[in-house]
Amino acid sequence: MGSPSLRQQLAIALPSQTQAHWLTPGAAPPKLNHLAVVDTYHRFEAEFLPQCPIVDPRGREIRLRSSNFPKFVKLTARAGVPHKKPTTIVESIVAGTFKEADYEWQKDRIQALFWVPDLLRDPDAIYIKTPSQGLIKAEEVYVKIYRRLGSPVKLVFVDYVGKHRDPIFITSFFTSLSTARKHCHGTPLYLRP
Repeated sequence: MGSPSLRQQLAIALPSQTQAHWLTPGAAPPKLNHLAVVDTYHRFEAEFLPQCPIVDPRGREIRLRSSNFPKFVKLTARAGVPHKKPTTIVESIVAGTFKEADYEWQKDRIQALFWVPDLLRDPDAIYIKTPSQGLIKAEEVYVKIYRRLGSPVKLVFVDYVGKHRDPIFITSFFTSLSTARKHCHGTPLYLRP
């Protein structure tokens, strides 16, 4: 094991809110997905699911539930459309009966959905999620900073479920540096060397 990298030395020397990974210029962003919901789901089945489980830098196998696809893109029924469970929505996509006009989704989440496997494999940092921040029930937050306009930080939330405490991908989104820091509690559990 060699000597600590400059990033690791700074992480030790500086307070947790000003660690080196927050100061990086960021990674080049991958290509955005510009497909509609149904085509995105089929691409998700063909390209994302076969990569699972995704092994993070600590050797943890992160799984996902394909039935959570509506949550991954924050798919919500428009006013006047009855609420349906995520599993029912996925079943309608597969059956060809899904009506996109009945739903709204977050453009940035659907565009960057396919960035998640790389982010889980190669994050800038992994933190314990601040329990009081936001509505997302998760134990850990994976952080990656990208060179892009607007919100440069992509957060991926992972929770541990079941009797074996399996790590499960919950959701992800882009945010600002200041909001990202609020989701990250204490010292990183992992910091890219």
